[in-house]
Amino acid sequence: MPVNVPNPIDDDLYPGETWWRDHQPWLDQCGLALRPRVTPGWIPSWIGRNVSPYTCEDFQSYALPVVQDALRKDDQRVVMLKNVDPNEYPTECGIANYFSSKELADIPENHCVPIYEAMQAPGEGIIILVMPLLRKCMDPPFETVGEVIDFLGQVFEGMLFMHQHKVAHRDCHAPNIMMNADAMYPGGFHPVAQNKSPNWKGRAKHFSRTERPPKYYIIDFGISIRFPLSDSSPRARAVWGGDGDRPPEIQQQGAEYDPFPADVFYLGNIIKHHFTEGRVSTEVKRKIGFTFLESLAADMTNSDPSKRPTMEEVVARYSEIRGGLSSWKLRQRVVRCDEFFLARWYRNTRHWGNTLGYIIKRIPPIPTQQ
Repeated sequence: MPVNVPNPIDDDLYPGETWWRDHQPWLDQCGLALRPRVTPGWIPSWIGRNVSPYTCEDFQSYALPVVQDALRKDDQRVVMLKNVDPNEYPTECGIANYFSSKELADIPENHCVPIYEAMQAPGEGIIILVMPLLRKCMDPPFETVGEVIDFLGQVFEGMLFMHQHKVAHRDCHAPNIMMNADAMYPGGFHPVAQNKSPNWKGRAKHFSRTERPPKYYIIDFGISIRFPLSDSSPRARAVWGGDGDRPPEIQQQGAEYDPFPADVFYLGNIIKHHFTEGRVSTEVKRKIGFTFLESLAADMTNSDPSKRPTMEEVVARYSEIRGGLSSWKLRQRVVRCDEFFLARWYRNTRHWGNTLGYIIKRIPPIPTQQ
């Protein structure tokens, strides 16, 4: 059973963090060392010092209390833990473990986040999923058109793989797509403030995606649903995910709909919101030079779900688009539409210097997994 240790500084912990602190002794016995912040007896490092808490490593916390990082003692690997309540999300663990099964885990087209272990918290029904430490899919920003092409290609491939196994994600917006950036960040990065080094001394140094290609993963199966392979007319009750720009068929919660075209709609939104159009509500700016994706994005977000392409069709059309792009186009820099012209000139100069180096080293314009 987890040990409830009195802690005089509960006010310094956010809601949800006390659960991790109270379960720390059990997790430690399981070989998972939590950060000092959620360890019983923790005293904030800024107390008694003339420093801002924001500058202290142990002040850093997660916006979502259901996640927490840990050091796996047997191999000193930093992993991510997720607290899942099966009563609230009955399908999440089953779907996550299904795609991490021996039969599916090593298939290259599988872009579902790997599950290293699933543990049941003692005395309660909570399941802890142990996963790799990943980064947000768009951090750091894409440098070239080729890097964006690789990103979208992997995501489309991964969603097709899910659909082929009759699983609809239902919440596939950008925050639920992450990347394994171990190769990009050989020195690692802090799990919470990922622009910082693991030891909190300076910024995390990294290579570009072109130099060290990442693998992108689809995460968070909390509202995902799996149908029998024989089901030719899958239907579900509408629930709302994180993307407020929802397809018309799920404007009302509880409405019956086919969730697979809705997945296509959400992926079309990623193209529109982050590349071809931008999004005022999140202050994401349009990127210059992605008009070649506008037609595909428009079809993927058609208001009539029956007129949207299937994921098979999306992947096929995307392959044609990709094949029609020149090496020169693929090596172009990703430019925000509001970039100041002097900054653009300076960055373009640096970019083409780096590009010349890539060409000399024969690094392809589209990152390729080794």
